[in-house]
Amino acid sequence: MNAMDSKSENDANKEKREQDCFYQAVALSHKRGGKTEEILAHLNGTPVETRDKNDRPDLTFWCQKSKHSSESVLVGIEHFEINQLSKKHKSSTKSTGREIESRLLRIYDKGHNELKKNDHVSDDNIVSLLGESVALTKEMCLRRYDTFLHTFKAVLDSHCASAGIYRHERG
Repeated sequence: MNAMDSKSENDANKEKREQDCFYQAVALSHKRGGKTEEILAHLNGTPVETRDKNDRPDLTFWCQKSKHSSESVLVGIEHFEINQLSKKHKSSTKSTGREIESRLLRIYDKGHNELKKNDHVSDDNIVSLLGESVALTKEMCLRRYDTFLHTFKAVLDSHCASAGIYRHERG
């Protein structure tokens, strides 16, 4: 079976979002210029398309080893998101923002279906939507830059600890 055939639509969409994010960063680097543009120009090589589901790292490219060399090297890029709306939960970090966002989307979908079916949204749904919006606003006020830095460090440390696994899997 072809590696691409083993992926679900969600897997394919996730990979596309990760690639789109990378290419957006490359495009923005041209505006920024300097070292940022230089680094991203180096990383923007030929994508490795034959990837299995859950391959790590997320993006792999054959890149030119240096400006003055035609030799290629395999470069892996692990994509991850830092969510400032997080809090320490036991030994891990819990994303309170994602929890609220998930609830908001469920309420929105319910209200959207009500609107299509009944031509109006129930008061209960409106109250729920307002309550979750207030919860999200409150969470945004509670979480500070130090929360972002803590979460960034935790996620980065976790991915750095996996670097050897990534090398082995691409071996």
